[in-house]
Amino acid sequence: MKVALKPCPFCGGEAVALVTRPGDVGCDECGSFAALSTWNRRVVDPALATFAATLKHAEARAEKAEAALRELAELDCVYGDECPGLRSNPRHGPCVGCRARAALAPTTTEGGAK
Repeated sequence: MKVALKPCPFCGGEAVALVTRPGDVGCDECGSFAALSTWNRRVVDPALATFAATLKHAEARAEKAEAALRELAELDCVYGDECPGLRSNPRHGPCVGCRARAALAPTTTEGGAK
């Protein structure tokens, strides 16, 4: 008899039977797992489920934004060798490609670590 499994209590992902751990159920998305006998008997905090869904949505939007930024970073600099770079010059600021490359560049902290 098949048992309907509840979604993951931590991330809302789909639960699957674990082949490597017979009798256990796990989540492919976050890696949590539990015994089949306890998986469906847990209390899920509605606020936690809402937060998980909001976080998943925000992560998807951030991934899309980063992909768009990477596309912009591939644009050639419109100024060529005369590019003002990232100097703050209100009349001739950096081009879109240079801004995107700067936004994607790793930042360093005060100690010099990335």
